[in-house]
Amino acid sequence: MSKLTPTEIFIHIAIAVKDPAFWALHDLCITLALRVGMQFWTLCVRCCVRAATPSCDAERQEMHASMEDWHESQPHLLRHSGTQPMRRLIFACSLLTLLAGCANHIIDPHGYDETGTAAYYGARHHGNRTASGEPFNQNALTAAHRQLPFGTRVKVTNLDNDRSVVVRINDRGPHTRGRLIDVSREAAEQLGMLRSGTAPVRVQALD
Repeated sequence: MSKLTPTEIFIHIAIAVKDPAFWALHDLCITLALRVGMQFWTLCVRCCVRAATPSCDAERQEMHASMEDWHESQPHLLRHSGTQPMRRLIFACSLLTLLAGCANHIIDPHGYDETGTAAYYGARHHGNRTASGEPFNQNALTAAHRQLPFGTRVKVTNLDNDRSVVVRINDRGPHTRGRLIDVSREAAEQLGMLRSGTAPVRVQALD
């Protein structure tokens, strides 16, 4: 596999986000990132900082070398990835997931009170690894939020019928623009939103 320059990496990212297959690979990329561990995230911070403020060619080359070193140290991640274009696509998806993770900073849950749209996820994701590392259970009262800390308990109220449920944040999302929170199927059933699929909600942190 030929080496990619930083410019080529970002070109592949730009192409990948326009392809529906990118979103199908999104959950896989998150899982792979979690398995790599702290070494990966430490390198992520370095690369994000250098990508945001490249002051000279030497720094850009150092960033590229760091990414190549990490790539070579984790060959098992791409062992079954297929052809070269697919390998590059997965690599681009992983890098974009990194950058998105850096941008979504964790907030203090104290006093959190927001309204927005909720959706739910169920059988198709049942048993999959969540961003917190625990398996997703569609029958548990859990939810995905972009910025609230894992373990935060929130009260979700359906503004259409005033039904509410308390859920625990254990995943990151939603990955759809315009949504505030994704709840488990069990939580959606208690909120009375299984038929509609989405509902306007109020989310209040209890911790």
